[in-house]
Amino acid sequence: MTTRDLFSFRTAQPGTACGPGAAAVRAVVRAAISVAAWCAAIAPPIASAQFVHEKVMVGARPYYLYQQPFPDPPEYVDEVRMVATADGGCVMAYIADSLIPTKQILLQAFDSWGRRTLGPIPVDFDEYRSISLTVLPVGDTFWVAWGNSGGAWFRIVDSDGAVTPRRQLDGSVEYAEQIALATNNSIVAAVYDSLDNPTPPYGVSGRLFAPDGTPLTGTLPIGHDSGGQAFWTGTLAFGTGNTILYSYTCFFPHAARGVRFRFGGSDGSLGNAILAPSRLPFGSVHANLDGGYALLGADGIGLPGNVAEVSWLDSNAMVLRRVSFELDATGITFNALGEFITKYAYVNAGPPELSITLYDSAGNVVVSRLRLYRPPAEQAWSSGSRNFALADSGAVWVYWRNALVLDEHYITLLRPISPGDLNADDRTNGFDIDPFVLALTDRDAYAAAFPHIPPEAIDILGDMNGDGVLTNFDIDPFVDALVNGP
Repeated sequence: MTTRDLFSFRTAQPGTACGPGAAAVRAVVRAAISVAAWCAAIAPPIASAQFVHEKVMVGARPYYLYQQPFPDPPEYVDEVRMVATADGGCVMAYIADSLIPTKQILLQAFDSWGRRTLGPIPVDFDEYRSISLTVLPVGDTFWVAWGNSGGAWFRIVDSDGAVTPRRQLDGSVEYAEQIALATNNSIVAAVYDSLDNPTPPYGVSGRLFAPDGTPLTGTLPIGHDSGGQAFWTGTLAFGTGNTILYSYTCFFPHAARGVRFRFGGSDGSLGNAILAPSRLPFGSVHANLDGGYALLGADGIGLPGNVAEVSWLDSNAMVLRRVSFELDATGITFNALGEFITKYAYVNAGPPELSITLYDSAGNVVVSRLRLYRPPAEQAWSSGSRNFALADSGAVWVYWRNALVLDEHYITLLRPISPGDLNADDRTNGFDIDPFVLALTDRDAYAAAFPHIPPEAIDILGDMNGDGVLTNFDIDPFVDALVNGP
């Protein structure tokens, strides 16, 4: 029997009667491996002390942890905004203060294995002290929007790093804060606060654009101040079709505090304002793939005693289920599957830390307070509430800095893996046989055939017996995983 004879096995599901048995598969794999390779122990790669590659168990599932220094070259960074991309990678926009007093806005993008694919791209310069920054993937481009005391602006960065000219997000807003963007890849919607404007409109405004930046509407009065009530903190999410759900918070007067909803259309139409189904005064809305939404409600963030609730809503914003918990974290973020993570950047009355708690889409805790930083950092600090992301693939991205070293910054990627998945399609099956054999016999040829997989991840993916490296002793466990499931 040859490796080609295993085609029927490649298409069979683990545990089914289709394809050859474990003995036959084991014989084919071993026959493809030379005696020299069988006797050799493959040593783990030598990496810089600042780069870390580990296998981490998150609940019952193995994950690949990759820690890398950021940015390149090192410099002081601030206002980091991180958003997951559809392939499990991420895009980051941030401020570099190395040209003080001028702030430089930069962008970088990474693939699902943590390799930088774009940047650092200079997006713009800003001379203002305070900047409200956000970033959003739109198709194969990235929107970067920011506001300051001079207005609200945006630029678009394409996949080659080309940057469009600066354009106004909304010429009627003199001071934009808390900018949020969302897209369904046919429309880009924006909301932003104008709380400190010297001239109207006050409150939360919005606007719709085509993906190329062409305005589709004028200013939309999402939550303009009226009747003695003041509004801020606008968020938004696309539902089914081109339906948009806007949320914003009434913060004055105290008796009227709470989250409001408005549905909107692709033509800029707005439905009546309604109370969001939350008993807590602050909130944000997030899109789900099923056309529904996730609503985060909170009475504060970052301190013991703060309470949060997550409500999963249908397409009409009616509650399907809800969980409540203490929110002593510094931030919370969602993916489109309704899963979410909370990030902790400190221990009460203790040194700075960096850990996350991961929840599934039913609100169950998958792992609690998982520490994400590794040496050389002895303490980590990650105080921002928007400098981490959760991809639909389950990958977690976090920006942080060494709390004990000035201007030493890192990015940590934590992505789920399937042991034996040497072609990196997130499944372990017969299609991994040839890559498994190649990784055992010729690492250079494997790296050339699968350039998207970091060389440091090969041992992590191929290690089936738990000794940390891919060797011939992993053959039997690999075959067992093919036959019986990983």
